[in-house]
Amino acid sequence: MTNDLATHFLLNVDDVEFEPWPIPRGENGITIHGNPEYGGKFLHRSEDGRTLIGIERLGPCTLTGIHAGETLFFLEGRIRCTPEGGDPYTLGKGDFGWFPAGVEDTWVIEETYVKLFSVTIPEELAG
Repeated sequence: MTNDLATHFLLNVDDVEFEPWPIPRGENGITIHGNPEYGGKFLHRSEDGRTLIGIERLGPCTLTGIHAGETLFFLEGRIRCTPEGGDPYTLGKGDFGWFPAGVEDTWVIEETYVKLFSVTIPEELAG
């Protein structure tokens, strides 16, 4: 007997077919500067549409924005992150992060990244 719940959430990253995503230009507080490769796949969306779990790939560029509340794990790549008013640091393959809603920062994507993410969108953005 197959455990449907377990097989539903098993994922081999090499088998993911990334869907092209539109480059955000200020929507929901996020702007990607340039025209990098950008895509991903949503793995789960809550019934209310506020919680999203997925995988994302973004090529070299600069991204500025305000986090909606995100937990992430980098599978590939490297970024330099500079929080508003803070010191820069690097995130890359094997790094786990949590960014509470309202954190503003700039990411310089130095090497194309692939990350798993879970985002919970505040109610004011969900409407």
